Amino acid sequence: MNLFAKTVFAVATLALPAVALADDPPAGSAVDPNAGMPMPPPDGGDGQNPAVAPMPPNEPAPATKSGKGASTIGGDLAFVLPLGDYADGTNFALGAFGRFEFGVSNELDVTVRVGYLWHKTDTDGLSLGMIPILVGGSFKIGGGGFVYGEAGFNNVRVSFDSGGLSGSDSETYLSLGAGGGYAAGKVKARVGLWMPGRPKDSNDGHTTLYGVLASVGFDFASL
Repeated sequence: MNLFAKTVFAVATLALPAVALADDPPAGSAVDPNAGMPMPPPDGGDGQNPAVAPMPPNEPAPATKSGKGASTIGGDLAFVLPLGDYADGTNFALGAFGRFEFGVSNELDVTVRVGYLWHKTDTDGLSLGMIPILVGGSFKIGGGGFVYGEAGFNNVRVSFDSGGLSGSDSETYLSLGAGGGYAAGKVKARVGLWMPGRPKDSNDGHTTLYGVLASVGFDFASL
């Protein structure tokens, strides 16, 4: 072996350990087995960016509040079937009520109803209308059913215009009512016996008027 070959061999012998040390990880360090592998997307792999992911659907609107401390505003469409003396000359009545309810307890509600009732009469030119103002309560009996009672005042307005004769009169009477009903969500239906008043008769006595009052209503808002 000549001098040049001896020099190359010596350099190679010194360089190989340095290369081996450079390729090995330093002592005490762990090797990452996932090094060089692509990282999963930040959303967990479904391919969607969480910043623009679809929002969950809107929750349904809450049902009308009920029970102790709940206040409800609603309206009722009403139908009256006159009976007895009330039916003399009057076929039926149609009208509407505004209604306010307040929950005294989970079973008992205080109610206030104010409305107007238009009457269909048999006499041409005769107009009969009533404005009842009723305060009462309804008691829940389970399964959506309830019983109710009302008392208040009923303003009766009569006017006549026929054959060149005209006139009008207005009287206010004590009014009472009681019956039962059913509530399903925001819808309430009730039917009961109603006494619109006790006007004087032709013998200076009093005649008790009564009929069947039915209504179907809807709760517009809860306070």
